[in-house]
Amino acid sequence: MISKGLPVVIGMNVPNSFEMAIGKSLWTPKITETKLDGYGHALVVVGYDDKKHGGSFEILNSWGEAWGNGGYIWVKIAIFKFFLGGYALYKEKKLKAESPGSSEQENTSLMDSDIKLSKGSKKQKSKGVNRWKDLGGK
Repeated sequence: MISKGLPVVIGMNVPNSFEMAIGKSLWTPKITETKLDGYGHALVVVGYDDKKHGGSFEILNSWGEAWGNGGYIWVKIAIFKFFLGGYALYKEKKLKAESPGSSEQENTSLMDSDIKLSKGSKKQKSKGVNRWKDLGGK
């Protein structure tokens, strides 16, 4: 979806360091932060770069331009996967519709059957490992 220029709505567990990323272009969580720290928050993935920071997603937040770098921040792929809660995708279908006084026109509409939901990364159950540092975070 992103490679086609379409954003992806995600739910991500955001710890305190995410909130404090004011003026930063890259978010790196504290090594002590866990998936359970903070709360779930809706964000939009608007881009990716396989080379930037070793591979990263560009995220748009709803907290205004003072947060991150003008409201956007880069998140390394490994960190993104660790804190991701889920995502939602949909595709639009083109439907034909007639409006009074005009000829047939193309109309785009979201249909219930078009909504695709998927859970994010599975929670790791072995040894109760939830901390970013326990999974090799740096």
